[in-house]
Amino acid sequence: MIEHPIKDQGHSKTKKLFILIALIGATVTIVNYHNLYQKKLDVKRFQYSASRNIPPFPAKYHRGFLVSSSKCKIIDLDPFNDEAMQFHSAKRYQNCTKRQLLTYVTKEDNVATLHINTSLQSAYSLKNIRCCYSNIIRDSDGEYPDTTINISMCQEFTNSVLISQDPVMVNCIDDDGLIYENVHIAVTMTKSIEDKITKSKKRRPISLLMIGIDSVSRLNFIRTMPHTYNYVETNHWIPLLGFNKKGDNTFPNMMAILTGLDVSLLMEDKICNPYIFGELDTCPMIWKNYSKLGYITAYAEDEPYRVAFNYAKGFKTPPTDYYFKPYVLATQKLSKGYTYIDGLSYCTGPETAGERIMNLANDFSATFKSYPYLGLFG
Repeated sequence: MIEHPIKDQGHSKTKKLFILIALIGATVTIVNYHNLYQKKLDVKRFQYSASRNIPPFPAKYHRGFLVSSSKCKIIDLDPFNDEAMQFHSAKRYQNCTKRQLLTYVTKEDNVATLHINTSLQSAYSLKNIRCCYSNIIRDSDGEYPDTTINISMCQEFTNSVLISQDPVMVNCIDDDGLIYENVHIAVTMTKSIEDKITKSKKRRPISLLMIGIDSVSRLNFIRTMPHTYNYVETNHWIPLLGFNKKGDNTFPNMMAILTGLDVSLLMEDKICNPYIFGELDTCPMIWKNYSKLGYITAYAEDEPYRVAFNYAKGFKTPPTDYYFKPYVLATQKLSKGYTYIDGLSYCTGPETAGERIMNLANDFSATFKSYPYLGLFG
C-alpha cells in the first residue's frame, strides 16, 4: 500500500458520479430484495406505541424536513444547536509516532516492493539496524478461519524486497532489541482477478465505493468533520437522508444494507442463520450479485474483534475478492504503540486504525479505477 493520505487527484466528477449513482442502484436493489419478502412480515413487530412519552425537540431548531411523506417525516435539525453543542467538544488529531515510518511500500506495473527508508535509520538508532519481514496468511484450515492468522518465519532483507498480495509484518532490531515494527499491504491484481476481468463485459459499468464510520450520526458527522462534510457538499454528493438504524449495533444494520432484510426474517424464512458458523457465508449479500456481474469486490473493517461479521466466528471463506481482515488482525499483534481512545483502538503500531482503512480504500480504488468494483471500507 502506498503510504500517503488520500488526495483529490482531479477525478472528483468521476468519483461523484460512480459513487452516488451506484448508491442509488444499490438502494433500488435492496428495496427490491425487501419487497420480495414484505408480505411475510408481521407488521405488528414494527409498530411503535403512539402513546410513548417522548418530549418534542424545540421548534426553534427545526429547519423543515429532511424526509416528508405520508409514511415518514424526519425533521431537519440544526446540527450546531445549543442543546447538542453543550455535549460536543472537538478533539485534536494525535500522531501515533513522533518519527516518520521506517518502512513503506511502493507499486509499479502491479509489482509491490517493501522498502527501508535508510535516510531515517539514524532517527531510530545509531547502532546497526537489521530488519526482517513475515508473510501474513489467513488460517484457512483453522477451526475459525476468520479469527486467526498464520505468521511465517521472519526473513531478513536489506533496503528493499518484492512482496506478494499478502500482508507483511516488519520487525527491525538493533543490538539492544526491537526498535520498530509495522504491518503493510499492497493491493495488486491477482491471476484470478485478471481472469474475472477478461470474462466480464467490455463496457465499464458504474463502480461503487462505500466508506462507513460506525456510531456516527449524520448530525454528528457534520459537527465533528466539518471539512469533510464541506467537501462532499461542495462536490454535490447525494446524502441518504432517510437512512436510519435498524438495531443497536453494527451487525443488524449492515445486514439490512447488504441483504435488504432483517436478521430475524433471514432466520424465520430459513434463508440463512448468521449466528451459526458457516451459515453467514450463505446469506444473500449484495456483493455476490456484483461479483456475478464481473465486479471486483473488497471488504475491510478496522476493529477485527468488534466487526459487523464477527458473530459465530465470522466467515468460513473470504466473502469478497479482497478481504482485508488478516491485515487488520496482524496489526493487533504489534507490541508497541497500541493505544485506545474511548474504548476503541486508535493507534495500531505507528499508524492510526482509521488511516489504515482509508489507505486501503485509496489503494483498492486506484488499482481498479479502470474496472468495475464494489468496495466497502469502515
